[in-house]
Order: sequence, then structure tokens, then C-alpha cells
Amino acid sequence: MIELDGSNCEGGGQILRSALGLSVLTQKPFRILNIRKNRPKPGLKAQHLACVKACAELSNAYVEGNKIGSETLEFVPRVIKNRQLEINIGTAGSITLLMQSILLPAIFTNCDIKITGGTDVKWSMPIDYFKSIMLPFINKFCKMEILCEKRGYYPVGGGIISLSTKAKYKRVDFDSFNKFHQYIFGNPVIDLSKNGKLMSIKGISSASKDLQERNVVERQAQSAELSLSRVCPINVDKEYVNTSSPGAGIMLYATYKVIGDKEEDYYRVGVDVLGDIKTKAEENGRVASEKMLDYINSSIVVDECLQDNIIPFLGLFGGIIKTGKITRHTKSNIEVCKSFLDVEYEIKNQSDANFISVLSSKRP
Repeated sequence: MIELDGSNCEGGGQILRSALGLSVLTQKPFRILNIRKNRPKPGLKAQHLACVKACAELSNAYVEGNKIGSETLEFVPRVIKNRQLEINIGTAGSITLLMQSILLPAIFTNCDIKITGGTDVKWSMPIDYFKSIMLPFINKFCKMEILCEKRGYYPVGGGIISLSTKAKYKRVDFDSFNKFHQYIFGNPVIDLSKNGKLMSIKGISSASKDLQERNVVERQAQSAELSLSRVCPINVDKEYVNTSSPGAGIMLYATYKVIGDKEEDYYRVGVDVLGDIKTKAEENGRVASEKMLDYINSSIVVDECLQDNIIPFLGLFGGIIKTGKITRHTKSNIEVCKSFLDVEYEIKNQSDANFISVLSSKRP
């Protein structure tokens, strides 16, 4: 039984979400204490319970401590059987954060999953970031399709996401984990360490139809385009949608081309800004463009949001990334992954960037 302390590093829900996904994938049980100890209201909230329920259903797990406010949880997974899930967070809790807990086991099997909750909410990547940045990365390891059927903003939520996966690596149970790791680490899959040439900037400016008369979508987009068009060709799609709560936001991503030894490769860097009732639409676009310019003027290949999400994949497949300041979420993810995967991560600082690598496994 793996023992985890939920007060370590960032001391939030990241530790639990990562542990759930890795536990289902590796079939290793765990016990976590002090869940979300560093938050104003520690313990499990509805969105964390939804993560626990989803992973339990996926693996027919035994669970103890799965109730609101609980600061201790024991999770014992069994064989993955249930590959068709419908999950309702019940609040505007983040769908993309919930996906952190189910993505790892999902990419090693064939799943159809529908999730109801918040698609564009604070302290989490919006669904547009997931589709534009995370999805191309995940598709290196499996075939994933995702559809946003409805956006969900705070406080009601009500957003609906459907995703399906078809495995590339047939690793449902980990009885042959050693052989898998030996093969993978002889052929590291991930290399996001080389800078490329900026090719284009794209994005999406979105809002609920309640805000259409105020031209929120157009104002967000125009503000961002005004700053960035001087740097690179830019195209921001515009979208008004029906939602249960009003809301708005803008997501931008830059595409870079890397000329490798054998072929061309591409990577993306993304930023997002969630609208606020107190903030003008033009300000949303301006802030997003300034964030993007900061990345463009740096040598960073992996942006801050992708940074912590990529850590489990590094542990599983090996490789190296070039990123900026190491976040507390990333440090949390590294510690959890080391507990389940028995690998070592190395962080090296060079001038204005950090390199995170997993180049070998501790396993024999």
C-alpha cells in the first residue's frame, strides 16, 4: 500500500488526482492523508469525489473515505473493466481537472466517457486549451477524440464533454511493466527540448449568448489581434454558445516548427484568460496577448499549464522537456509519480529555462 501525504508541495487536489490515475493504471493501491491540507477548506469537495467515483468505476475499486470533507482516502483498484462512463460532477467543478485522474488509464485502453461540469472555470485549463495543446500531445500515445457538447461556466456549470480513446500501447494491466519500461526507455518518446520557428498564432474567443449584444467575443479577439499581428500571422475564431451561466474567455496558442535530423516536428505553447464580470473584454484580450508575447520572447517550449500535466507521461515514456519556472503543481506531480512508477526525474537549470528529464528507470 503506497502512503501519500496530501499536505506535501502544493497541498491541493493535484496529489489526489494524479494518485488516482496512476493507481488505476499500475494496479497499485494507495492511502492518502491530509487531503488538500493547504487549502482554506481541506478535505474532499464534490469535484474530487467525482474523480474518485470515476476511477473507482473504471477499475471496480474498493474505496474507503469517499465523502465530502474527508481528509483520508484509501483506494484499492482492480482490473479495468468499465470502459463506458457517464460522470456528473454536480457543480461547476472543472472537467479538465477531473480528466487528469482518468486520462492515464484511459489512454491504455478503449473508452467512451461523458462528463458534465465546468468547461471554463478558474484554476484549471479551459476546454479550448485541452483541445488545442493537450490533445495533440496525448495523440502521440493513443487516438483520442473529444467533443465539447456544451460549455459550462461558474456557478451552475452544466458543460458537457464527450471523449473516446483507442489504445496504441496495450498496457491495461501492468504484470509486464518491466518489459514495457525497458522497451520505452530504450526509445524515449518525448522530446520537447528544442526551440523552433514561430509559424502562426491561433485561438478562440468565446462567450455565452447572453453577452452577444455587448460584442464580448469580438472585443476580446480584436484586442489580442491588435498586439500580436505585428509579430506573426494570427487568427482567432469567434464563438457564442448557449450556457446555463453567463461567461466568457479567450485562449491563444502559438505553433512552432522544429527542423529535426530526420523530419519536421511541431509544438504548441498556449495561454488563456477567463472573463470576469469586473473586467472589460478588451482587457481579457490584452492580458492574453501579453502572456503570449512573454512566451514568444522566451526560449520555453513547454508552457506552465502543460508542464505539470506532462510529468506522468515523462515517467511512463521517458524523455525531456524545456520549460520555465517549476511550479508547485509540477513538484507535487513528480513526487506522486516517483511513488507509483519508481523512476527518477532530473531538473537542470540553464540560463532562462529549466529542463526536466526522465532518461532511465530504477527498475532492473
